[in-house]
Amino acid sequence: MKAIILCAGYATRLYPLTETKAKPLIEIKGKPIVEHIVDQLLYLAVVTDIQLVVNNKFFKDFEAWKEKQTYSERIKIFNNGSSDVSDARGAIGDFFFALEQSQDDDVLLIAGDNYFDFNLCFFTTYSQLQFHHPVIAVYSLKDKRQASQFGIISTNRYGKVTWFEEKPQNPKSTLASIGLYYIPKQALSLIDQYKAENNPKDQIGHFIGWLTQNTDVLAYPVLGKWYDIGSKEILKAANSS
Repeated sequence: MKAIILCAGYATRLYPLTETKAKPLIEIKGKPIVEHIVDQLLYLAVVTDIQLVVNNKFFKDFEAWKEKQTYSERIKIFNNGSSDVSDARGAIGDFFFALEQSQDDDVLLIAGDNYFDFNLCFFTTYSQLQFHHPVIAVYSLKDKRQASQFGIISTNRYGKVTWFEEKPQNPKSTLASIGLYYIPKQALSLIDQYKAENNPKDQIGHFIGWLTQNTDVLAYPVLGKWYDIGSKEILKAANSS
């Protein structure tokens, strides 16, 4: 299994903080967000490759960060060539770009602005037991007002995703997709169909929502702390958690 961490966004909602620093390199509790994620991945025997997709604007900053890590040989950094918001590939485009850089394998896909304290081992173990079905990590929000800010799902009694919508105006549930996905290589074969249908290339939720309509996708509820670092207020809350 390879882990792909999406770190190429420009995080304009956090300007001016992210005008000169990539959001995944912002520190929470003394180290960059992406480092918290990578530290967990290093303990997973099933993860053989850790790949970061970054933009050209902050490529050198990620390279400098990598060189300081004792495990730098396990990390690959892919520069998507984008230099500003106008030529950004979008999260889906970055994901597809990463897939083109290395051999086919099961994928653990992670948003690089996620900060969480739950153990990835439980998620990957569960995912590998699901007979090659994709799995979405989900988090139960407190109320539906929050739900309109995320990709929201509904499931049947067996945990199969029956509905997925990115930032719905009228959420059917409070189960939020948190930017953590297991996509087996069997499901990756559907990407050519997704491209052929000229589907969106921006938010990864569009691809996941499409996937739920073309194959069985399961949900895995996570427990613990999770923060989608999308504002200064959330960043402050994560640092004080």
